[in-house]
Amino acid sequence: MITLIAGAIITLAVFSYLLGDNLLYRWALALLVGSGVGYALAIVVREVLVTRLMGTVRSLYLVPLILGALLLLKGFPRFSAFGNISMGFIIGVGAAVAVSGALLGTVIPQVRDTGAAVTLQGGWSPFLDGLLALAGTILALFAFSPRVRVARTAEAEAELPRPARLGTWVQQLGRGFITVALAVAFGGALTSALTLFIGRWWAVVGAVMEAISRLTGS
Repeated sequence: MITLIAGAIITLAVFSYLLGDNLLYRWALALLVGSGVGYALAIVVREVLVTRLMGTVRSLYLVPLILGALLLLKGFPRFSAFGNISMGFIIGVGAAVAVSGALLGTVIPQVRDTGAAVTLQGGWSPFLDGLLALAGTILALFAFSPRVRVARTAEAEAELPRPARLGTWVQQLGRGFITVALAVAFGGALTSALTLFIGRWWAVVGAVMEAISRLTGS
């Protein structure tokens, strides 16, 4: 009962932003951020610090402890230069993880799946789907090509040589594929948002009906 009422109050506080920025919305936002930070801090303290430091302390743990201590020195102007060591380590490792994640998790699987979809093993329908996906991927890459000269008007396009005009048409097709993809993604996001919106309103209605039922004893 208390959970339903609390959830309904917070939901109404968030929905009050539709009427403009107000104190209730800020309170709900602060509650969300504070609870998220507190939960993350509790997980870090319990699962990382307590679990690892209370057990057998390994020499490998000295590296993050030293880097963390150096990072804390960034708050002191006289010793802030020592914190640059930790910052450089964080930025370097973060960049390496981001690049490797982009290559191994996005680019290489995308290229492999795009090429693997063009096959006749499943019939003509999967082959056409794969061919369309391959063409869309290539045209979308051409849309971001900096070497393609874009004609702003029909007169300017007529003055371009034939290869340049072909590049302009290919780039326009690529932009068309990107527009369709963004429209589909936006439609999916909007559908999900509406589903969550309706679900939260049903939760508020359920909380109100539950409270009325408890108060009336029915």
